[in-house]
Amino acid sequence: MPQHPRAHALSSLAVVLNVTAPATLILTAHEIVRIDRMAQGADGAVTAERHGDLLRPGTNTIQLDRGTYHFCIRGAARLHVIDPDSMTVSMAKSATPGHLPALTVSYGD
Repeated sequence: MPQHPRAHALSSLAVVLNVTAPATLILTAHEIVRIDRMAQGADGAVTAERHGDLLRPGTNTIQLDRGTYHFCIRGAARLHVIDPDSMTVSMAKSATPGHLPALTVSYGD
C-alpha cells in the first residue's frame, strides 16, 4: 500500500487588541503578520478588514486608531504597547500537541 505524506497543522495564537484611543505598538515577529480591524455591521455580523500592509518579519511600529484589531501568529513574538492606558490585549491559543506559540507583551516607554 502506498504511503501518503502526513499533513502537519501548526498551532496559532490569536491576539485581539481593544484600542480606546489612538495608540502605537511595536511588534517583533519572525513571520509575515496581517492585522485586521474588526467591525460590527447593523445586522450584528462582525467583519474583518486588513489594516495597512502586511507586516514583514522583524520589528514593525504600528499606529492604531480607536477600534478592535486582530492578528494571528504561529511562532514566538514580542508586542510592546507604548501607552498601556489606551489598549488591552487578549489572547487565545489553538493548541496542537508539541507546538504552543508564545507572545511576550510589555508596556510603557
